[in-house]
Amino acid sequence: MSGGGHIIVRNSIHSTLSDPLLHGALPTELVGPVDAILAKDVSDWTHVDCIVAGAAVTWALCNL
Repeated sequence: MSGGGHIIVRNSIHSTLSDPLLHGALPTELVGPVDAILAKDVSDWTHVDCIVAGAAVTWALCNL
């Protein structure tokens, strides 16, 4: 079951960042990178993708 938890968390992050209200509220500098990440399957996310997605979710938690 190695890595299974990561997929669950990534699916949740993908769902959150795909929400039109949240996505529309993201700062301009995050929209492009987040769109590129959301276009990928969550199992293909790189370490950098996870960092960017985490930054976007952190921004949303702190600002919305």
